[in-house]
Amino acid sequence: MITRAEARADATARLRPSTDPRHPTAALDADLLLAHVCGVTKEVLYAHLDAPMTADELARYSAMVERRAAGEPVAYLRGYKEFFGLRFTVDPRVLIPRPETEVLVEAVLAFARDTARMRIVDVGTGSGAIAVAIAASEPRARVIATDVSGDALDVARANAAANGRGRTSDRRADIARLRAARRRRQWTKRARRHPPLHRSAAGDARGGRGGVLRVRPTPSRYRAGLAAG
Repeated sequence: MITRAEARADATARLRPSTDPRHPTAALDADLLLAHVCGVTKEVLYAHLDAPMTADELARYSAMVERRAAGEPVAYLRGYKEFFGLRFTVDPRVLIPRPETEVLVEAVLAFARDTARMRIVDVGTGSGAIAVAIAASEPRARVIATDVSGDALDVARANAAANGRGRTSDRRADIARLRAARRRRQWTKRARRHPPLHRSAAGDARGGRGGVLRVRPTPSRYRAGLAAG
């Protein structure tokens, strides 16, 4: 019967050629997947590497190692990722939270400490990691998570509930389209407030001899701006 240590060594050797040599993670990936399959923490795994593996565990582990060797992220294989001390469900519907993004959460929290009430909008929330981490750490803040993907919002909503942040608001919104609509409204208001000047054939725009100063909006002038928005 194969022990955990033997399976771990085989998996590390299998994964080593498929990992970036600048960031070797074969051993770590093998450990994370093995601990996940065995249902233990890495610490427990290291303490009991001589424990035998069942046929089911070995089959599942081998399948995960092959998928990892093909490029599938460990977080997708395990189905979750830790972020800011919390666990978030992740799958191909969302991107995987990156550890360095925790710096952003820390910066927002530092700013929020000096504010009695604050509304924070997480645009493109994905798994909801940023929004939920902020809401969990700063209960005074009202956090709104938005995403254009309904599937992503389903994941974010589940993560908010799982981490005790069920009151975190979520909205489905395409921010790019909202910004475009805002620009169109701004162009329309500008056209109404500042219509272009037109010179008559009888004079110049300064209202010289025989000239008539006419002021009227020209829709064609703003059409390009509306289209660009």
